[in-house]
Order: sequence, then structure tokens, then C-alpha cells
Amino acid sequence: MQVYSKKLLAWWACWLISSVPLLSSQNALIVIGTTGGPSVATDLTGAAQNIHDGLVQRGFAPDAVEVLKGQTADDKVTADRILQSLKKRQMLATTDEFWVILLGFSGRSEEGTPAFQVSGPRLTASDLKSALDAIPARQFVLVGTSDSGSFVPILLSKNRSVLAATREEGEIDLPRFPDAWAAALKEN
Repeated sequence: MQVYSKKLLAWWACWLISSVPLLSSQNALIVIGTTGGPSVATDLTGAAQNIHDGLVQRGFAPDAVEVLKGQTADDKVTADRILQSLKKRQMLATTDEFWVILLGFSGRSEEGTPAFQVSGPRLTASDLKSALDAIPARQFVLVGTSDSGSFVPILLSKNRSVLAATREEGEIDLPRFPDAWAAALKEN
């Protein structure tokens, strides 16, 4: 696992935010996938809250930053739930800004495609790309999961910047990058 300096993370967060012109609307979706246990769930919930707070500090309206997380056994994060939430963003304009942050674990689908682990069938990178392609807004995607680097070549496009917390393959542990990025986002 790579260690990132706070200075580098702060620079990247500030550059990314400041490189985007003032837009008519800013919108974000933060998703916590399956966690594997209560301590990881607590850590990811804390990271999601810090990212939410950092975006709000940077001018996002609090109600424009949605956090999807399983609250109860009946309220699970599924691929369909994520895709429905993304579908709501299809009305954003090309002058708008949309952020997607995935937190948790990733692996591979049966076909070998990168996939975000959620309850039920996983959300594949291909399905995520299709949903994002239908949203005209300028997009920023942070895949803060294990094995996240494999999402980058699939998700990159001319109106979408993609940042992964790990290299393409072999990084199976939960990365520390999202926590450090969230802290840098809040500090700067």
C-alpha cells in the first residue's frame, strides 16, 4: 500500500477543486459498500462524513451531497440503488459538477470486470460507466476501495476525472488513501 503525504493530498484536493470554474450546480454521491465488519463500517462512515463536510465547506449545498449507506438489514446498498441514485443526476447540465466517491471493497465480477462490492450483485465498472455516461455534468470520481486502480481505464472520459486509491491489481486491503484525502479536503 502506498503512503501519500498530506502535502501532496492537500495540493491535489485544492487543485481539483480550484481547477473547475464556478459552476451553476455542484452535486455529489458518496457510497459506502459492504464493509465486512463493524469497525470497518465505523471507519468508512467517518470517512464519508469527513468527505461530506469537506465538500460542504467548499460550497456544496448540504442537501446536494448524498451519502448512501446501509443503515439496517432492510436498508442495504445495492447496485440497483446506486444506479437509481445516478439516474436522478441525468438532469444535471454540462456546466454542472458531479462527484462520485466509492468507499469499501472492490473485486472482480465472474467475467473479470472490476466490481464494487455491495449487497446482492456487485456494481461493475462497466455498469457504473454506462450510468455516468448518461450524466452530462463534469464528473470527478474517487474510487476509494481495494483493487480500485482497475476502474480507471474503464471510467476515464473527456468530461470525467478518475482517482483510484490503489494500483490496478493486487491491492486487496482496504486503502488508507480515502481517510487522508478527506482530511486534506477539510484542511485546505
